Amino acid sequence: MAVSDGSLRYTLGTSAFVIEGATLDHHVLGYNIFPGPVEEGDSHWCALAGLHAIVTTINCLCRLHSVTSGLITVACDNTSTLKPTAVDYLPHPR
Repeated sequence: MAVSDGSLRYTLGTSAFVIEGATLDHHVLGYNIFPGPVEEGDSHWCALAGLHAIVTTINCLCRLHSVTSGLITVACDNTSTLKPTAVDYLPHPR
């Protein structure tokens, strides 16, 4: 299971994530800074950075350990991040 959360304060975006395996020995914790500046109200970009970090980390672990199948549950509390192609949630590019 993996969980991420993003945060935005002023124009600085950050995210953190945790990946938990079957035992306490299988635990990954990470964080990142989203390149900005990020406008107020656009915290979904920060949450998306956390999800991207999860996918990237899982891909690296699978390649390192030759894992070719399996499942992972990913949780995120930002619904706009989970609906990137929905018209109501599309970002306004400048």
